[in-house]
Amino acid sequence: MIATRLSARSALLCASVLLPLAACSPEAKKDRGPPKVGFADVLLKPMSISLLHDALKQYQARQQSAETIPDANTHYDFTGYRLLLAEDDPINREVAEAILEETGCTLDMVENGEQAIQRVSEVSYDLILMDMQMPVLDGVEATQRLRARSDIRQIPIIAMTANAFSEDRQACMAAGMNDFITKPVEPELFYATLRHWLPARQGE
Repeated sequence: MIATRLSARSALLCASVLLPLAACSPEAKKDRGPPKVGFADVLLKPMSISLLHDALKQYQARQQSAETIPDANTHYDFTGYRLLLAEDDPINREVAEAILEETGCTLDMVENGEQAIQRVSEVSYDLILMDMQMPVLDGVEATQRLRARSDIRQIPIIAMTANAFSEDRQACMAAGMNDFITKPVEPELFYATLRHWLPARQGE
């Protein structure tokens, strides 16, 4: 394949290739599996500026993650940080807990946006992980209410959702969220995002 040959050439070892894919649904893209050898990612056609921006941002995050996280045995130390996860799906809560249990952070979990607002009123958090679609009060509305409070405006809020469309990302950012993580979660990208948004410890 052309991409494989390009990646094999010494002059292009640092270059990456994005594969435009004929128009199809995100589910069809998922069914095709990971990008083939030589491709960094797959883009759906027709492409838009926002979709290209999202793909490049995710690729950049993966590259930064690969640079700062050498291998799967690396230990991620988030000791002393307290995080809040708002997620209505019990399996997703278990997954997040499993990913974070060895990092040393304290993780509190609630099942909807209303509970998240209540918990933030009672406990001080360093970062909030917010699912977009939840019963009672969704993540977008919960974030808007939290951002209306002066004492919450500086806390990073990260969206976690299976909705990877650009309009969903835009809705999150408009509500006041700082970043966006798609599900199923890639652990390395997840760790890199937390490392980026968690406030620096004293002395760091």
